[in-house]
Amino acid sequence: GVKRGVPGAKLPELKQRRVKAAAAQPAEPEPAGPVRSDVATDHPVPTPPFWGTRVVKGIPLQEYASWLDEDALFKGQWGLKAPRTGDGPSYRELVEAEGRPRLRGWLERLHTENLLEAAVVYGYFPCHAEGEDLVVLGEDGAERCRFTFPRQRRGRRLCLADFFRPKESGQTDVVGLQVVTVGSRIGQATAELFAANAYRDYLELHGLSVQLAEALAEYWHARVR
Repeated sequence: GVKRGVPGAKLPELKQRRVKAAAAQPAEPEPAGPVRSDVATDHPVPTPPFWGTRVVKGIPLQEYASWLDEDALFKGQWGLKAPRTGDGPSYRELVEAEGRPRLRGWLERLHTENLLEAAVVYGYFPCHAEGEDLVVLGEDGAERCRFTFPRQRRGRRLCLADFFRPKESGQTDVVGLQVVTVGSRIGQATAELFAANAYRDYLELHGLSVQLAEALAEYWHARVR
């Protein structure tokens, strides 16, 4: 039942928590007018190998497998962690005993069952910066689209748009863009594992597909650079 309070009864005073006061940080004054960081604007504009987009299909796994972030896979995707108590194997021991053997098994399966369809669409486009916007231009010089990026509120107040020639310079810069995929077959295999209640295999294959896409993006970015 509900307990009714006694009329006139007072609750004990709450104990005041003693919180150590943080040292006050002087607020940086907000600059008046438009802001731009100190990023240089006189670097030579690179000449792209072509303008527009190209499609590359059938990228072999061995070309981008070395770009796989194992820690992101084992810790973030597979949840491979040492016990907090300190008893039992360390994280590195788990990697050697469980992580890498299962990873090798999955990579072999992906290869033998032909589950990967790695492909990239990439290209180079004329552009210029307008404040915090990167404006991508068409062949006729008209605006095609724009990306608005945040600016740091402190420090150097960097913004990605600062790394491209500003519109007022009268010069056109170039931006490289890419989209990557590891294909749909691996997604279908993941869905089949889920439907079969093979949850560990499902989670591992799904996590691996995510990190292989990241590895492909890193690998192609390095090629573009």
